[in-house]
Amino acid sequence: MLQSPSATGRWVRATVIVLSLTSPAFVASAAFANDARSAPPMQHLLPEAAADQAAKTPAAALAETEYVLEQSPLEALNRHNGLKVQQPSYILTAPPGDEVAERRVIGALARSSFAKNPDSLDQLEETLSTFLKTDARTASGASKLGIAYERFDAAYNVDFEHRFNIDMTLEAIATWEQRHPKSVFVPVFKALMYTNIATTGSVVTVPLSSAGSGPVDHKAYLSKARATLEAAPHAADANPQWHSLMISIRAMQSATAQDILALAKGAGAKFPDEHSLFTAAAWPIMFASKDAARDLESLAQAAAENANVGGKNEAFTRVYMAVLFGQGLPAFQFLQMNTDRFAEGAREIAAKHPIDFVYQRLALMSCVLADKGTARNVWKEIRQRPIQSIWGQPEFFDLCQAWSSQDEDPKAQGAEPFEKREFKQPEIEN
Repeated sequence: MLQSPSATGRWVRATVIVLSLTSPAFVASAAFANDARSAPPMQHLLPEAAADQAAKTPAAALAETEYVLEQSPLEALNRHNGLKVQQPSYILTAPPGDEVAERRVIGALARSSFAKNPDSLDQLEETLSTFLKTDARTASGASKLGIAYERFDAAYNVDFEHRFNIDMTLEAIATWEQRHPKSVFVPVFKALMYTNIATTGSVVTVPLSSAGSGPVDHKAYLSKARATLEAAPHAADANPQWHSLMISIRAMQSATAQDILALAKGAGAKFPDEHSLFTAAAWPIMFASKDAARDLESLAQAAAENANVGGKNEAFTRVYMAVLFGQGLPAFQFLQMNTDRFAEGAREIAAKHPIDFVYQRLALMSCVLADKGTARNVWKEIRQRPIQSIWGQPEFFDLCQAWSSQDEDPKAQGAEPFEKREFKQPEIEN
């Protein structure tokens, strides 16, 4: 979501239950909420004729071509023999630098391990423990532990909008807790299931579901989720995902922007240089704030202060990146990001994570910010076809690339910033 994104996506789901519980400023903020699974809606930056004109571009044709680039991530699961794992699942890897495949493998492994079978749950505990102890990251720098949790978040997986799936998972969690009573992962997974119920309404899809019937008490389930986390201080001390989820829960319980910022800073003190703790707070702060631009800038500054030397601009940029790729342009355009610091952050991110997934995200963000210098530097590194989860529509890949390569001469055609470009109307033949 960038990372993961990050836990910001679940906040969109929470909109349903908090609109009646918050201030008019919050309600007004909801107008620019965007589904976290959607790519940034760049069409908001373009004249209506632009999308029509670019219906078939080189990138569009390329995106429709059938490719066989690497082994399917699910084929990696052939190393499993039924429910008994032949080797630790964290050994499984995607092709080097393939961020999309790597995330799919992590999600598939976590989901396939989540059964009441004791061996499977033991393996899951071992895998997550390895992720935590080694601070395992994907090629883009996203936490593998965070991606595993994301697989069970209703904001990213529609399966967990349904009570039947949540009930089965809670049954597995109960078995897991019996076998590993001191697990730092179990309380967070349990609290996440309660949060899923609260934020989605959890449709009861089968008559035998333990959910019963009647309306869902959203406030009660949020309180239950929070109590589950608060009853597990050992998890708070060891697992950063405890804090990411707590930030979301507290935000849904109408915490102020200052409260959310304090939670993020407190979590950052426990886990230095963990940028996901601040990206998780980005969207909650925007909703709770009466001045989103000011308070998000404060969050980005706090993330930078928490980061190690050499990664401070990266941490700053990732907070804004979480909004753009997690919530889209309608939310991002309310902000006022320092483009000079973005350029520095982009250089730090690209230097640490030199993969096409990162280059393409930075390219899109450069075009949105009209930072032609950064855009040109990034486009020099892009070698692959457009990644759909980043661009949404492949024609934007072409438009951004073309804009970044144009002459800086103000008299040159199309020299205006990317978002203000005008495109010729196609001629209609009579």
